[in-house]
Amino acid sequence: MTRSHRNEDRGGEHRWTFNGVEYPTRKLMCEARRAEYVRLLDEEGMNFTQAAHAVGV
Repeated sequence: MTRSHRNEDRGGEHRWTFNGVEYPTRKLMCEARRAEYVRLLDEEGMNFTQAAHAVGV
């Protein structure tokens, strides 16, 4: 299962993490999360609820 969260423990820097990858902005993290959501729908055959749960929405 993938997760997203905000890290604030790096000297005041705010970094967003999704699926083990750090992003400098929330916008970039959300773009990656949306891309994974679409991939799960298209390639893995998940339904909307399953894909949303898998990406942490």
